[in-house]
Amino acid sequence: MADEQQKEGLVKRFLNKIKSQRPEEVRSELEQVQKEVEALDPKQEDIKQDMKVVGKLALAAIQKLPKPEFEAYKNSEDFQKLKEILKKYEIIKEN
Repeated sequence: MADEQQKEGLVKRFLNKIKSQRPEEVRSELEQVQKEVEALDPKQEDIKQDMKVVGKLALAAIQKLPKPEFEAYKNSEDFQKLKEILKKYEIIKEN
């Protein structure tokens, strides 16, 4: 909860500063805010990268199923959940 409030504060500070700045100053300020957000939650990027690896491994395994089983799985609720997760972590694109 405190991390979320800190992130909100960083965003508000950034938005207030960009109102009167030139583009290069905005870019610099954005980079600083990004560094501060990453410092608040350093494992976020690791988790995202791990999710990408797990997602790719799951897709590779699913694609190796015999065609009838693959088609049955593709029409299942589990597959829909998997697709939602893969989209969330930008492993696959929206249709």
